Amino acid sequence: MEAATVVSLVSLLVAGASALYARYTRSTSRDAMAQQALMSILLEYRSAEMMDAVKTLWEFRRPHPGESMATEYEEVRKKDDIAWRNADPAARLALIAGTLHYKRRLVSHFYAYLAHLVDLKILPTKVFHKSWAKADLEVIPQVLVPLERALGSALAVGDPAVLPTLQRLYENAPEVQALAKR
Repeated sequence: MEAATVVSLVSLLVAGASALYARYTRSTSRDAMAQQALMSILLEYRSAEMMDAVKTLWEFRRPHPGESMATEYEEVRKKDDIAWRNADPAARLALIAGTLHYKRRLVSHFYAYLAHLVDLKILPTKVFHKSWAKADLEVIPQVLVPLERALGSALAVGDPAVLPTLQRLYENAPEVQALAKR
């Protein structure tokens, strides 16, 4: 066997081993990234601010079923906006943090971020659904989707682009799919 052939075969073996190592490294780093993302998200979900926001949205929904929720939301949002405009600039941050609109935005963006991580397969679907059950996701169809639609309509921008992603996050939950099959 010629030296050039031996060098070519060794180079081919090294290239193959490098490719396998790169694939292993990519897979390992992707798993680590998913774990890191999940921990970060779980910590945010468990925060007092998130709990307050979710509870506030549910408390708002209870006396305002159906279309009345969207109508009432828009009235509250407008009043809060006027109060913010009239507030002393130093007090605006504290004022806005307590608004229904801010709390809706906090929860909506949280679930949209989760949905994007699941769609991009950074957070595996199986892992996601072990951490968030149907009860945790009910806020999406019952509160977020109607309020997002109402807000898009009120601002004359139409439905937000994230709505299908949010709905898919809820609809793909194993408990939701099991109910749909009945």
